Amino acid sequence: MSKSKGNVVNPMETIESYGADTLRLYILFIGDYEQSTPWSESGVKGARRFLEKVWRLQDKVKDQKPDEELTNFLHKIIDGVDTDIEATKFNTAISKLMTFVNEASKKETIAKATFETFLKLLNPFAPHISEELNQNIGNNESLVFAAYPEADPERLKEEKVTIVLSVNGKMRDKIEAKKDEDKEKLEELALANERVQKFIEGKSVQKIIVVPNRLVNVVAQ
Repeated sequence: MSKSKGNVVNPMETIESYGADTLRLYILFIGDYEQSTPWSESGVKGARRFLEKVWRLQDKVKDQKPDEELTNFLHKIIDGVDTDIEATKFNTAISKLMTFVNEASKKETIAKATFETFLKLLNPFAPHISEELNQNIGNNESLVFAAYPEADPERLKEEKVTIVLSVNGKMRDKIEAKKDEDKEKLEELALANERVQKFIEGKSVQKIIVVPNRLVNVVAQ
């Protein structure tokens, strides 16, 4: 392990400053497992900040019914992390865990069951903090002996909605799209649609009006 200038990095110094979990997480996150990557002190600090963000989530944990939206998202994370681990893509697996933490941080409260599942996912990458958090929320059994999470296929299904495609206010086609799809993606799908293209051929698109989950209207002259 070396810095970009060739200086040898003493892992014990990093552990003393940031903790063993930070070092482990950073090494797995900095790049493809099979490729060498320059050492970055800012990257180490970034890994530490992520773990601190995870630590703060315990303050939101309540004995309550799991939030459906967050639970569905968690199962997508479980599926993605499992796939990444199988492919030794540890950096992208950790990236998915970071995405979940960002979403969980937006919630006022988090169900204990949801947080427990997340800690099981985090455990292979940051075992010390995940075990401590597991105890902090009232569990005595070590995560080492807990069953690893499995994604529920039903929760992986993305809800679809029908989007009406119009040109200058007149309906020209209908398409299926993911519920709450991004505005930019809906615009892209509309402009790529063959029937829409037929009615805007030779014209200049002035603007595109998007009504989420319902309509995309292309205004062309």
